Amino acid sequence: WMKPIVLGALSADCPVILFADHDKKVIGIAHAGWRSARAGIIESCVHTMFSPVIFSAVISPCITQPSYEVDSEFYKQIISDSPMYSEYFNC
Repeated sequence: WMKPIVLGALSADCPVILFADHDKKVIGIAHAGWRSARAGIIESCVHTMFSPVIFSAVISPCITQPSYEVDSEFYKQIISDSPMYSEYFNC
């Protein structure tokens, strides 16, 4: 349904998200590490690319909570955005 296009993104352990809107024939990709996710990259891609918001998305393999350690300053920084984010930490 589309011209052959290759999308790519470099990532070590962060997720990469592929987006597609079959009706509009639009595709996109976002590197969604903690900094870009915290800054709203996912929401920005969705709102920029899709209206109305009907699309497909796929998340790449990435590091998971049991394999990732952060210090107390990182924890405080994330929790300052929303106390609800504490559920993502094993404290």
